[in-house]
Amino acid sequence: MLKERSLRRTAARIVAGLSARYIARRTDDVARTRSFEERARQAARAATRIEELGDDAVGALARKLHPAARRWADGVSAVLVGRDRSDRESAAADPSLSRYRTESAIAGVAPGAIEGLLALTPDPLRPSIEAGPLAFAVRAIVRAAAGVPVGEDAPERFASTVSRAAIATLVDELLRISTAPSSAGAEPSAGALRELEAFAAALSSP
Repeated sequence: MLKERSLRRTAARIVAGLSARYIARRTDDVARTRSFEERARQAARAATRIEELGDDAVGALARKLHPAARRWADGVSAVLVGRDRSDRESAAADPSLSRYRTESAIAGVAPGAIEGLLALTPDPLRPSIEAGPLAFAVRAIVRAAAGVPVGEDAPERFASTVSRAAIATLVDELLRISTAPSSAGAEPSAGALRELEAFAAALSSP
């Protein structure tokens, strides 16, 4: 009889310790779920706000990028200055010039585009946006847009093209974040806690 009571007390202490750990885990699960849900709401609101701004947001980013786009276009034009039409066409097809166009565009324009997109992003979401695929996507957008012919309106067209595509990409990324994770992840700790409570009740019964 004494041995059985001793075993019961030992088992009860073990169950109490496990229960305390599961309570802490359950608390963490609930806090984490609430944090993700709030993050999702912030992302959804930000995406809606940017979509409502529409062309105003695109125009504001394009104006921010215009000086860098102008420097890029001037740099490309400088390579072709003094050449006749046929020589310019042949130079434009040169892989080394194509590489210069894209690399100078990425170096000169992409950082400003990323900075402008982050300015549209709520502060709590910026780490997630910065750590996600946005920067890679913006560089790909700039690389593709760098193929526009360099003429008098090249900076405006380039900045507008990059801005529209970049903002659409940001909205897509915010909508992805706005999909809150399922709270089902918290259930295992809750279920285990119920089982431990039942076990503790059984141990305390005569």
